[in-house]
Amino acid sequence: MIVESWDTANANVTNEIDLLAGDNPDDTYTWENDILPDPMPELADYTLSITDTTTGDSEFASGTVGIGDPVFQSGTDTGTLTFSPTPEPATTACMLAGIGALLLTKKLRA
Repeated sequence: MIVESWDTANANVTNEIDLLAGDNPDDTYTWENDILPDPMPELADYTLSITDTTTGDSEFASGTVGIGDPVFQSGTDTGTLTFSPTPEPATTACMLAGIGALLLTKKLRA
């Protein structure tokens, strides 16, 4: 699941987008966010979408959000999305414990 936040001049949008099971963090992704005037004054309709350009899969979230300016124009933002691996806390702790054990072994042998 990806939690996306998009701050525009007229509204702040946050929503969750689930990627499909076949989508891989090493794939290439693009994103597009759109906001359009709603028929109701001071509301806007938004769409947040992420496309896996490697597989062609596309997922999106949409909804309505309140805005401050009842006569705003529509807006679109686009870009690319990349993922960076983050080590699990347990992995980092094991690595530090291993380094400590090596240093202790070296000290005891000296």
